[in-house]
Amino acid sequence: MAKVPVAQKDIVRRANEAGRLSVIATQMLASMIVAPVPTRAEISDISNAVLDGCDAVLFSDETAIGQYPVETLKFADADGWFCFAITDTGIGISEQDMADVMAPFGQVDSTLARRYEGTGLGLPLTKALVDLHGGELDLHSELDVGTTVTVRLPKDRLRPA
Repeated sequence: MAKVPVAQKDIVRRANEAGRLSVIATQMLASMIVAPVPTRAEISDISNAVLDGCDAVLFSDETAIGQYPVETLKFADADGWFCFAITDTGIGISEQDMADVMAPFGQVDSTLARRYEGTGLGLPLTKALVDLHGGELDLHSELDVGTTVTVRLPKDRLRPA
C-alpha cells in the first residue's frame, strides 16, 4: 500500500509525457459519503493528484450514494479557475500566529511536549506549489472554531479533457 502514491505519480507523469489523459479514481473523498467536509488526508490526496498533473478525479460513491454530493463537487469559481476549500473544525489559528504557520517548520506550539504533531511543512509547501502554478492560497481561521484553506489555480493551468 505504501507504494501507491509513488506509483500514482509515476503513472500521471508518464501519461502527461505521452500526451494521454489520466484519471485518478480511488474514492478520494470517501468520508464525504457521510460527512460534509473531507479529511486532511483526503485533501492531501486530491491536491497531490491535481498538482501532479492528472486530468480528472473521479468521485463515484461520494456523489452517487453520498449525503453531500453538492459539497463534494464545489470546485470551480466564477472565473473558471479550479478552486477548492478545505475546512476543519480543529483548534484554529490566531491572527498573530498566521505568519508562523506559513513559514517552513513554523508551528504555533514548538515545545517538545506539544499536543499536536506535525513538521510545520504542510501549509508552506502547499503555498509554494500553488505559487508555482500562478495560483492563490487563502488561509482563514478562528480560534476554537477551525480553519479553512482555499486554493485557486488559474484555468490556463488546467488541461482540457
